[in-house]
Amino acid sequence: MLFDRKADQILFQQVFAFVMLLLAAFVESGLGLVPSFYGSAPKISFCLLFLTALYRPLAVPLYPVMLVGLIYDTVQGSPFGYTSSLYLIILGVVEWRRQFLIIADPSVIWSEFVIMLSGLMVYIFLVFFIFHGAWPPFAEILFQIGFTALLFPIFNWMIAFGRQVGIYLGGDQ
Repeated sequence: MLFDRKADQILFQQVFAFVMLLLAAFVESGLGLVPSFYGSAPKISFCLLFLTALYRPLAVPLYPVMLVGLIYDTVQGSPFGYTSSLYLIILGVVEWRRQFLIIADPSVIWSEFVIMLSGLMVYIFLVFFIFHGAWPPFAEILFQIGFTALLFPIFNWMIAFGRQVGIYLGGDQ
């Protein structure tokens, strides 16, 4: 039986990205229960989704990403579709800026991520205000976004290291 190796690799990447994004969402939920992160756990899934969409765009199709967002909303008790909309904004920004970011320095990629996080913070404030009728706690959201921005270079380094190991072992980029 003849099979297409490229299609199998893409399917494997999609399943792997879905599982890793779902795992990151559950880790975020678990971190939210730790007293030092209560209510302001870093958004690990934002980092993973941004980098996966940048380096492996075929690995993050819309429907699985939306499904992870809906599962996260169900677990967290957030408005249904809230996290999915955040994930779709991230995918849209990465798709829009990919031609520039794919050849950019890691520091430029980080700064673009921070700018996107700032826009997402405004969106988070608006959705929270509409849903709850009050402004969210500014310090907690600022801590969450700041800690996420500080974690991003670590994830970027890990993915770059993994890509180099893959090239060294004879895989594709």
